[in-house]
Amino acid sequence: MNEKSSKYHDFYEKGYVKLPFKLSEELVDAAVNEIGKNYNYGSADYNLNNRVENAWTFSRSVRQIASDQRILDFLAEIFHGEAFPFQTLNFEKGSEQKLHSDFYHFACSEYDKMVGVWVALENIDPTSGPLRVVPKSHKLPYLFPKDLNLKIGTKKNPYEYYKYYENCIEELVAREGMLSEVIVLQKGEILIWHSNLIHGGTPIEDPSKTRLSQVTHYFQKNRLYFTPIQSLKNLLFRRYRNPYNILTGQRIYHF
Repeated sequence: MNEKSSKYHDFYEKGYVKLPFKLSEELVDAAVNEIGKNYNYGSADYNLNNRVENAWTFSRSVRQIASDQRILDFLAEIFHGEAFPFQTLNFEKGSEQKLHSDFYHFACSEYDKMVGVWVALENIDPTSGPLRVVPKSHKLPYLFPKDLNLKIGTKKNPYEYYKYYENCIEELVAREGMLSEVIVLQKGEILIWHSNLIHGGTPIEDPSKTRLSQVTHYFQKNRLYFTPIQSLKNLLFRRYRNPYNILTGQRIYHF
């Protein structure tokens, strides 16, 4: 199996893959410098997970990372069609987020046509709360709130019942006998994961350590997009969304 075939096999079989190339140090450093001042509680872009959401709107380098042609080419292969980035999240510290799948947050009408792409903006220290993934968990069923006997989140408070979802995912992983794998990347390295892959953060052992990183989410073009946490499975009762295409800076509108 050649290198190209191997990385596609890993993605489909394990649900994630590290790409065989790095982003340049110059680009990574520029992104860190452009966004660094926004990591504080007084910033409008900050939230409690130590991240800046959609920094691509003001950082040229964050947008360049999200628009890297080599990433887009890889996604075009696995999607069998063009992809576009629609959201960026830049982290200063480890999120310590509980296990979850991205599908529960945002989805495409063809469920597997969304991915997360994680880029290390520094050498990740094992004590900084690195990323963890659950190999092969993307093969589990795609879950809506109703599948877990949970109420649907409202537009005003979509995460009202989220802690119950997190508990359900922890129980599911334990019941299936699945184990987590901790991912420690070097500066500029790139990890791609499937929309349904269960993943999260690990505890921060050394609070003095940063875990500078960028997550970009991508959809396949020419699909319908919705928010499962606020949706039923029925096509008519979904919370549809009009995501940005970071490549153009414009929203994608459905008819």
